Amino acid sequence: YLDDVTMTHSLPPVADGLETLLSHSFEDGTTQGWASRGGTEVVENSSAASRSGAHSLATTGRLQNWQAPVLNLLDKVKPGVTYTVTAWARAVQGSAEANLSMERRWQGTPAYSWVSSRSTITDQGWTKLSGTYTLAEDADFLALYAETAGTESFYLDDVSITYLPTPPIQTDLPSLKD
Repeated sequence: YLDDVTMTHSLPPVADGLETLLSHSFEDGTTQGWASRGGTEVVENSSAASRSGAHSLATTGRLQNWQAPVLNLLDKVKPGVTYTVTAWARAVQGSAEANLSMERRWQGTPAYSWVSSRSTITDQGWTKLSGTYTLAEDADFLALYAETAGTESFYLDDVSITYLPTPPIQTDLPSLKD
């Protein structure tokens, strides 16, 4: 027999509970760990354009579209957690189609995932690139990068990765058996 049963369900907060994995504004004058993905393109801190503050990350001298600024996330991203990745991009000159991607490798085999959809960026303003990523498989290499469909030079600014932490398991529940 059961008597006076009450069940409740609480949802985690939508925005207030977000944790920040990283936030790069490039205001310290460095690349904050971003590097050249291909080795020939130039990835450097720049004061030529910025969305907020006085600095951004510039990527120039690209010979192929996959050459891009890249950030190692292997020891930062946890399996099974969904991360929201946001970056603001701007073309140095003209316009380009840009997106954020993740490269994951396991035992030498690469896999690529788009984090954001491809969006048009121009030299007239900043465009938000945003999407989610969940590491669902083993990785021995994991990196976020921004790229364009062509070899256009571009800026990145205000890059952030946030997540909603998994709520702890409640262990002080009374037994239903007694």
